[in-house]
Amino acid sequence: MTRIPALLLLMAFTTSPFAADHQAINLSVTDELIIPGYRHLAQATAAFETATASGCADLDTLRARFHDVSDAWNEVEMWRFGPIEYLDRRGRFWFWPDKHGRMDRQLRQLLRAGDREILGDAHFYETSAALQGMPAAERLLFTALSDDLTAADAYACAYLRAIGHNLHDMATRIVADWTDPDRGERRMVEAIADGGSELYDSADEYTAQLLKSLHTQLLAIRDLKFDRPLGEDLDHARPHRAEFWRSTRALRNIRHNLHAVRALYDAIRPAITDATLAEAIQADFEHAEAALAAIDTPLSEAVADPAHRPQVEAARAAIDTLAERVGKELPAALGLALGFNSLDGD
Repeated sequence: MTRIPALLLLMAFTTSPFAADHQAINLSVTDELIIPGYRHLAQATAAFETATASGCADLDTLRARFHDVSDAWNEVEMWRFGPIEYLDRRGRFWFWPDKHGRMDRQLRQLLRAGDREILGDAHFYETSAALQGMPAAERLLFTALSDDLTAADAYACAYLRAIGHNLHDMATRIVADWTDPDRGERRMVEAIADGGSELYDSADEYTAQLLKSLHTQLLAIRDLKFDRPLGEDLDHARPHRAEFWRSTRALRNIRHNLHAVRALYDAIRPAITDATLAEAIQADFEHAEAALAAIDTPLSEAVADPAHRPQVEAARAAIDTLAERVGKELPAALGLALGFNSLDGD
């Protein structure tokens, strides 16, 4: 399984005036951001599944629905806890980065074999995580493999249909796991107040999980989505390390990530009593958004272009400033003591 690793948090909680606000934030974020975000993902995957079930003749529609799912995913990508962790759903949905090119090798083998039995519900979830989700769908829709989709009784089309069904199944199960009265995480958040939570000992602990999600996503943007394709310098740029470069989605993904992260910050902000810090972080967000907007060419091209690379470096620097302030100053302002290290592994 490939996953973006979480921060290692060592949390020291104290009784603080922030506790009540923390619980209100926890419920608000869960009800207004997390659950609606996953419901949107379920709707997008439903439309993608419907499009694939109708056959693969209309590539424009399939690609549009692919982009809809990608947009929805990048709005919820920062939630690295809860039901997304069950059954390796993260890796099965969005197998990236694939540092060793595992998916391309396995995809070629799958298409050569043409085994339709493994595309059924009973077997598809047991295939490699690299073959089950959106990166594989991107290869089918945005490379020369798309020529094979429209052939009569095409195996590639049947495979894409299996991916569409698998994505929708995972998305709907994630929503169910967040909302089911007997298992849902929302119930666990509510139970914090009366000490009945099986997952969190305090409101502070859940709020720390949200803060961890915010900070980790900023680090993922910086360290994975920018640094991997940027390389050390212009001569060592790696354009094909840009996320979903085949569908030219790298910057679009980052913009959706940042939109989601800012929405989470806006939900947390009422608990910040340091107005100067709150305004500084707000300004950092605006700076990062403006820097991203200034990049007017696909990221995979910009990193290797002397004329456009400075724009990418400026956007990366803006994200770095934001991540540093959020990581070093925000925890204390929320009454939390957090120790963390940088992303490792991927």
